[in-house]
Amino acid sequence: MHPSPDEPSADPRLREFTKACQVVSMLSHPDTRPIAEAALQALRVAVATRSIRTSTVKGLRQSIRKHVRAAWTDGVVVPLARSRDPADRAVLQRLPMDLDLKAHRSVTDVLVSVAGMLPEQAHGTRRHVDLGLRYLRNLPVILGALDDLDTFVGEAPPRTATPPGKEEEDHVQALATATRRLRAEFAKVLPLLVGGLAEAAHRLPPADFQQGSMPTVAGILCARPVHGGRAADPERTGWRRRLSEALLHDIVDGGLRPELARLLRRHHGLVVGRASCSLGHDHEGALGLCMTRGAVTLRLAVGFAVMTGRMDLVHAVGPDAASRRAGAAEVDAILDDSTPAYLDTPAHRAMRRLAAACRESFSMSRSEDGELVVAERSRAPIDADLVGMLVGIADEEGVAVRFMALRDTALATALIDSGFTRPDDRSRGILRRAPAAPAAALGP
Repeated sequence: MHPSPDEPSADPRLREFTKACQVVSMLSHPDTRPIAEAALQALRVAVATRSIRTSTVKGLRQSIRKHVRAAWTDGVVVPLARSRDPADRAVLQRLPMDLDLKAHRSVTDVLVSVAGMLPEQAHGTRRHVDLGLRYLRNLPVILGALDDLDTFVGEAPPRTATPPGKEEEDHVQALATATRRLRAEFAKVLPLLVGGLAEAAHRLPPADFQQGSMPTVAGILCARPVHGGRAADPERTGWRRRLSEALLHDIVDGGLRPELARLLRRHHGLVVGRASCSLGHDHEGALGLCMTRGAVTLRLAVGFAVMTGRMDLVHAVGPDAASRRAGAAEVDAILDDSTPAYLDTPAHRAMRRLAAACRESFSMSRSEDGELVVAERSRAPIDADLVGMLVGIADEEGVAVRFMALRDTALATALIDSGFTRPDDRSRGILRRAPAAPAAALGP
């Protein structure tokens, strides 16, 4: 069990429960200890969040009781049975080989009386008896948590049911609008581009089409119909449709959308403008989109050359007539320096920093009371290092963090270990952490 039971920011009841789990873990057999710890961690998360699925309760209870009884046998009884020390043998005769969890108080009384009769020189036996007493005195905490599981039952809401917040909604809507406009603009030139590529596919050997950054397009061009997609070929319509879809996939979804999503998530308040597309010679062209926020105008475009599979991402800042190229880092700096006051709150600053460092790991928004609301994002695992980064940034910005709709036990454990606690008795599956006090405030 990793967390320190003396963590000052933890719930006192959770600290007590963690101590109890550590004792059971210490006494468990090395071969079964990892399984016991995993079950205890699952119970610890249920205690911390007051949330558990109905289907999990029965299995978790059985598993915990099994491992708790095994810890008594493997950690207390077996070492005494293997010893030849007369004091150890005397203690062993008074103890049950298998512990009845319902009778743990009577066993505690027996062990207390045994401890009082041990000779002074039996130091090893006395230490072992003390360890057994630690186990028995911590047992009610674990058994009480098992009894409370029924009060925690409630199916956790699906991730999509978590209120996304204004910032997350704005991001999703802006990205959908941008993608739709880019596809619509590109569709205007697709017939001309596809027609030229069909002729090239008829004239040129497949080796002339390089995959580069456009693998889907290259695959379609190299698998052309017998007549290269000309009107005489019965497969012409289907092949050209697949080529159009491949161009949209590689250029819009692969070339522009990832950076577009990053910019919109990193810089709240960007307004999606018009898209534009142009074609040049040899199946080359450029597709781009304008975005604005306040006085800043940004253009994101991708230049492409289908024959070589080349795609170049271009950022430009400024009005069309006076725009200049800029690197992604410079664009971020310009937008950060021009952040409107209503988007420069501690929660928004934390979101920008986390978006820059973690990309798609978190779904983030700002609550009405200024807290940073975070949720898991599907297919984006969050480990202890990311949780540490989240906590560090939140503390530096002085913002409270509320983690919603927890499902991952490992993530919940990392959050609990970092000082997250349940906001109130009515909250299920939610953990909250207030920002750490500045060091100066902790002095005399």
